[in-house]
Amino acid sequence: MALMCTVVSYAQTGGPRSVKADTVSVQVYFDKGSSKVDTSFRDNGFRLDAFKRDLQQKTQNGAALRSMVVTASASPDGIYTQNKKLSQERAEQILSWIDNALGCVPEEVSIRNVAVDWDGLAAVVRGTDMPWKDEALDLIENFPGWVHKDGRLVDSRKRRLMRLRHGDVWRWMDIKLFPELRQASVQVALETVVPEPEPEVTEEATPAEVPAVYDTVLATSPTESNVHEPQYRDPWLRLGTNLLYDAAAVPNLNVEFNLGRRWTLTADWGCAWWKSPERNRFWQTYGGYLGVRKYFGKASSERVFAGHHLGVYASALTYDVELGGRGWQAARFGFGGGVEYGYSLPIGRRLFLDVSVGLGYQGGEYKTYEPADGHYVWLGTYQRHWFGPTKAEIGLKWSIGGKTKEGRR
Repeated sequence: MALMCTVVSYAQTGGPRSVKADTVSVQVYFDKGSSKVDTSFRDNGFRLDAFKRDLQQKTQNGAALRSMVVTASASPDGIYTQNKKLSQERAEQILSWIDNALGCVPEEVSIRNVAVDWDGLAAVVRGTDMPWKDEALDLIENFPGWVHKDGRLVDSRKRRLMRLRHGDVWRWMDIKLFPELRQASVQVALETVVPEPEPEVTEEATPAEVPAVYDTVLATSPTESNVHEPQYRDPWLRLGTNLLYDAAAVPNLNVEFNLGRRWTLTADWGCAWWKSPERNRFWQTYGGYLGVRKYFGKASSERVFAGHHLGVYASALTYDVELGGRGWQAARFGFGGGVEYGYSLPIGRRLFLDVSVGLGYQGGEYKTYEPADGHYVWLGTYQRHWFGPTKAEIGLKWSIGGKTKEGRR
């Protein structure tokens, strides 16, 4: 049954004796990234049917449709410009559904496009028992949406929320709260007029005879209207060198992978193959470490690869060392492992000074020898079982990655 749209005009000499105002509203939810009005999604069909019946009943009792406000929003997890477009499409889709379902729309239609519904997020956070609720509300309500420095966007409310408590708060909201923000609400204003004298009534106006006025109002501040929010991503890799090994003429490379939630995977490799047989000097070694680290503390919550860290590591090492006298040679790899503690200090945008020390075990077979008459005399073969410091690092490291849609952070 199509809705009966009634347009009331008044005689020049008369006017309404009384006007009764009323409203009918409905809220429709959308799947993530979608603008389709899905009546099977989250009881949308039930709510839309009730909305349609309510409007039909009121118009049959003499009410006239005066205006309609459609407010559509998106959750903060998308890119700002895409959210802006998505919420506009959601508003247009629900308006189209209403036009098709009712057979007409009011003369005055306004669309509010809320790219990121921060007010709605604050409201739903207040009504939950989410972890770290006060910290999240403080950021949502008090931290600026955008932070610029020297004309460049350097921080945002969204980025701070994504980093809060190492991402745990954001992940909780993504599952529990963000679906509530992917919605469009419709509010229809009606008037029931008791005219004196009798009004001239024209009924059954077709949609073509009632022009729809689409007054799009963007719910953004002037400073936000042209802002493209970066999609922040943490650096995923860090490369470096151990300055202690460099000072000992052992070229080396350190690689550290960001595993997320302050966990990293580290790999170190060093190789020196210096020799001068005529002087009975050998400085040859190669081997490395493989380990896992966990970062903690305030600095680590604000920046990847920063702050205190604890870890475990395994090592493999072979060597041949002689400095003019007795020499030590490991014919095969010796293996070990241990635990480490350190601190990584940011000294630049991507540059870090990482200091750490490891304690553990290093074992393996080795030989001793001495030079004599142009030859090397084997003295003995031994087993090494060393407990104590097995790793030391003063590392200079450079983070890689962390690209955003707008470029590098």
